[in-house]
Amino acid sequence: MSLPIDAVFSDLNQYLQTESRVILQAAPGAGKSTRLPLLLLEQGQNQLGQYSPQNQILILEPRRVAARQIASYLATQLGEKVGQSVGLAMRGENKTSAQTVITVITDGVLVKMLQSDPELAGVGLVIFDEFHERALQSDLALALTLDSQELNESLGVLVMSATIDTISLAAQLQAKIVCAEGRQFPVDISYVKGELVPTTPDIINAVKVALSNHDASVLVFLSGLAEIKAVMQGLQTYLAQEGLSETINVMPLYGGLSLKEQVSAIQPAPKGHRKVVLATNIAQTSLTIDGIDVVVDAGQEKVVHYQPRFNTEVLVTQATSKAAAEQRAGRAGRLRPGFCYRIGSAEHWQRRAAYDVAEIERVDLSQLLLEIQAWGANIHELFWPSEPEPGLIKAATTKLIALGFWQVNDKGKLQNTRLVDAFRNYGADLRVSRLLDFAIELANRSQSQASAITSIAGLIAAYLSDNSAKMPANILDLSGSRANIAGSTRTLYKRFIKVLTDNLKSSNIPSTNKQVKNAQPSDLTKTVDVGDLEQAFLQLASNEQAYDFVEVLLAAAFPDRIAKQTKKRWKMSSGGAVEFHPNSQAYHS
Repeated sequence: MSLPIDAVFSDLNQYLQTESRVILQAAPGAGKSTRLPLLLLEQGQNQLGQYSPQNQILILEPRRVAARQIASYLATQLGEKVGQSVGLAMRGENKTSAQTVITVITDGVLVKMLQSDPELAGVGLVIFDEFHERALQSDLALALTLDSQELNESLGVLVMSATIDTISLAAQLQAKIVCAEGRQFPVDISYVKGELVPTTPDIINAVKVALSNHDASVLVFLSGLAEIKAVMQGLQTYLAQEGLSETINVMPLYGGLSLKEQVSAIQPAPKGHRKVVLATNIAQTSLTIDGIDVVVDAGQEKVVHYQPRFNTEVLVTQATSKAAAEQRAGRAGRLRPGFCYRIGSAEHWQRRAAYDVAEIERVDLSQLLLEIQAWGANIHELFWPSEPEPGLIKAATTKLIALGFWQVNDKGKLQNTRLVDAFRNYGADLRVSRLLDFAIELANRSQSQASAITSIAGLIAAYLSDNSAKMPANILDLSGSRANIAGSTRTLYKRFIKVLTDNLKSSNIPSTNKQVKNAQPSDLTKTVDVGDLEQAFLQLASNEQAYDFVEVLLAAAFPDRIAKQTKKRWKMSSGGAVEFHPNSQAYHS
């Protein structure tokens, strides 16, 4: 079965052989993610000739769940498993082989590939899918890839999206444009009464309308996990009361779920059943969920904004853009005509911004600056589709100096400290890298407590690195909840323990001190299971020094969050002032 992408492939393939940069604007359903890679595998060429394991294609997908689904689909179309002709690479997962020609990757993986091999040897084409999402790491990956073209003249770049300002981007990139019609089925848009910021009852009411008017499954777009939980509880109560819970399943879909849970939400409902999938922006693009013909859009999203005064990022709930609304509605028309229910008035939806604000204009840029420095450039020398905010660059520079990654030398120039090497080696963010580095130093000083220090540091690092885990307020809680130390947190803990132990062994410890050199915290570098963790931390919690380790390690990672109490407010070392929420226990202590 041909798709719209087939009609333009000849022109696109010709451009890829003669041009270094191409933009493909393809409407939803054109086949840019699911058909184009297979055409390139079969017929595609660049300046080096046919794509092959020695002339590979990298496809960047900004979302992990979409990367998995696309890699799986492409491999299935070839009658293969992921890891053969089509590979998959993301943090903690690498399924590639000597026969791999196409690798679907996430943006962070591409950045690491570029940092380790600036020429991208053996790569002929890098495809940036769903570029309109403008994630910070995706922008960085594009900037470094374009710079890499100076070293590897045969390297091609293909930027793809359905909703981008093609003319402007093409002018910036000096790129050729190819446009493909979509195979989007018509989607009927209706508006359901609700508040400007829809309440949980508003959303549940809209889902009820969708379920009563249609026999298909329903995809509901919500702003975040808290909203998903509230709507799920309300819907399950309603379905049970109506006797529908046996045939209609309510399922969440967000980034913090396990792979098994994400796959379960994406798969079609069993015969005779329907499902209601409650999703964040993770389902906005790339994903096709069979059986979903109806979308309910609450029209809200949570985005990160950096607050330089407090040196922290906060989640802000805001209205989605018109482009995002178009993407969401399109999920209902991928396989057949569909329906979209938007909560609120048509007038309010028409007043929304045309496009989303890119992350580079609103988030913390400190880690970006370090990556750019490691590349050997400064931020103003690289290509950015939209310019980084000068105030955010200044704030990021101040943060890197305050956290000890940069220092001002005698000539007034900024230079790296040893913490930059820690950042590169640990594969973690700035604060976690600082924490792990200090843990090594602390373990060397307190050699008899090295095992306890590394165990605690590893778990704290894991919690700080896992967005789906909530750091317990008390060390006893670290050992008391199986749910808190399962899944991705447990995997991260194992990795950080290994990092700490390896570094501890290789650090400058006197050769006579065998105890520290052979430190194996509860032998958890070999096998990590929940029972081992609970036992280890029950033992640590009985040691009063363990509490001191937690406080000291957190102070090392967050020196700017150390504060002195003045009545109900706290004066922070960074200069700002904060206070606890009246509902919190700390407010009344």
